[in-house]
Amino acid sequence: METAVYVHVPVCRQKCRYCAFYSEPLAEVSRWLDGYLSALEREIAMLNQRLGGMVTARTFFLGGGTPTALDTARLERLLGVLQRGLCFPAGAEKSVEVNPGTLTARKIELLRRFGVNRVSLGVQSFDDAVLRRIGRIHTAAQAAQGIALIRAAGFPQLDVNLDLMFGLPGQGMWEWRNSVEQALSYAPEHLSLYGLILEEGTPLGDAYARRRAGELWDLPDEDAQADMYDWASDRLRRAGYRRYETANFALPGREC
Repeated sequence: METAVYVHVPVCRQKCRYCAFYSEPLAEVSRWLDGYLSALEREIAMLNQRLGGMVTARTFFLGGGTPTALDTARLERLLGVLQRGLCFPAGAEKSVEVNPGTLTARKIELLRRFGVNRVSLGVQSFDDAVLRRIGRIHTAAQAAQGIALIRAAGFPQLDVNLDLMFGLPGQGMWEWRNSVEQALSYAPEHLSLYGLILEEGTPLGDAYARRRAGELWDLPDEDAQADMYDWASDRLRRAGYRRYETANFALPGREC
């Protein structure tokens, strides 16, 4: 059966202050990660048995959470489970989400050997103060280092996506423009631009609901977010990127 496959790795080194996706802090759940990998392997085997053949993944996305938050041995085991349990035809798209604060040359080499041809790097901002306010574990310098490591790894074919966010606490138009320009300087094949949504139950969402003094650092309003998005859309168009979904921009032929 040919289909699209998504695998969720439900761990992060730490939760970001805006994030409502399911994940658990790595330090608190390391005891059950081996059980998770065993369960994933059994689930894939049961699916293949039920279908009477190996699932063929024309498009595959490994996300989370943060797959590269796993230690090297567990990441290698995870990729082995996927390689043995799924069939990837020629030309299949293999995407993996990575975060700058969790990348090493060894982990990138594992992704290369697995045949990854699309890496989505969660940069969010190239402003260290903004990154601290939203609870990211990396700095702008680490994001740049991560891009360099990925580009130097010798992938046979690779599209790099950079995730950026706008409407963040303390982020004005100048900070947003600077992040977009820095992202463009690395010539990514793809960019994803997401506006902040204050989700209930997240630290930032709760801070907004309670209006705690000093918590939101001049949160941009909806008009400011719209201005940020419109400016970035025009800037990326002039740089040769085509908007093919609301948040997604790609060079011609490099759409996800």
